[in-house]
Amino acid sequence: MYDELILSAPKKPGIYKMYNAMDDLLYVGKAKSLLVRLRQYRDINRLEYHKIVMMRQVARVEWQETESESAALVLEQKLIKTMRPRYNILLKDDKMYPFLALSHGGFPGLYKFRAKITPNRHVFGPFPFVQDLNDAIKLIQKICGVRTCSDTVFNAHKKSGRPCLFYQTGQCVAPCLYDNGYRVRVQMARNILKGHIRLVVAELKRKMEKLAAKEDFEGASRVLEEIQSLQATVKIDKI
Repeated sequence: MYDELILSAPKKPGIYKMYNAMDDLLYVGKAKSLLVRLRQYRDINRLEYHKIVMMRQVARVEWQETESESAALVLEQKLIKTMRPRYNILLKDDKMYPFLALSHGGFPGLYKFRAKITPNRHVFGPFPFVQDLNDAIKLIQKICGVRTCSDTVFNAHKKSGRPCLFYQTGQCVAPCLYDNGYRVRVQMARNILKGHIRLVVAELKRKMEKLAAKEDFEGASRVLEEIQSLQATVKIDKI
């Protein structure tokens, strides 16, 4: 797939821009030879982990030839300053933007963090605006009921047999206590964070139709609200 994106890249100096499937600008770079530089991204095992994460999102690559490598450098810096591509900021600034992570194990939880990305975390982001991150968490809680508690809290409620406040307010399905198809819910959360909104909407519509067929109109109405929340939500970036 990536090879097709760079097939016509020239062996000339210039800058390149990488976009995700939602047409968000991810990265701007410069090159003495655009074709040679872009080909280097194919060997994903040699990249820094941040760039591995970035390359999983790339859906489109553009480039612009320049007269020289120095001219490419000037243009690159100008574009980074004016367009502020997400991964240029992440890799070059001192500031670490927040991410969301789904933990591993039988009952994955959803967390936000500002630490270095490591291969053992299933991460989504970065989120330049904290409000976008918080909105994403609220959406996941409302639709999927995925836990956001620590393992310590999770185990404490499992031992006590009492659900927490998040369960009582409908923000968590309490996998610490109940067998409720939690893996399906986690996969749904993963699809939302990856931007696969249509898949989730289709799944929710099937659920709504089943509830309506059973004349559980109150339940069907709740699912309809979830569908509308998804359709109205802002774009969520994926990794």
